[in-house]
Amino acid sequence: MFYLPYFQVCMSCDDNTEATGFCVECVEFLCVTCIEAHQRVKFTRDHTIRQKEEMSPEAVGASTQKPVFCDIHKQEPLKLFCETCDRLTCRDCQLLKHKDHKYDHIYLFTLYLFRSGAAV
Repeated sequence: MFYLPYFQVCMSCDDNTEATGFCVECVEFLCVTCIEAHQRVKFTRDHTIRQKEEMSPEAVGASTQKPVFCDIHKQEPLKLFCETCDRLTCRDCQLLKHKDHKYDHIYLFTLYLFRSGAAV
């Protein structure tokens, strides 16, 4: 499974500085200097910056988008990606039908694809 590392380098500059925040809209980890610049630039000043303490999959992935719910478990949002089956799953489906499969949170999987250059 892909986890957020304890020490995450800023993705915006080339200084190899530790990231202290995360821009939800840009899907980028940012250092203090880049966060300040991000908040000054007209194009990015309204972006949501999460602090390192808030960088759980749930907190970082939280946005204004409406969740998509499971067809089987109507109250469960599709927030996991089953890598074995190559499909989105809810928590209940992952536990019941995809129990021994490799999976990840949608946010973490998307971030992994983004950082590896596989995302379009």
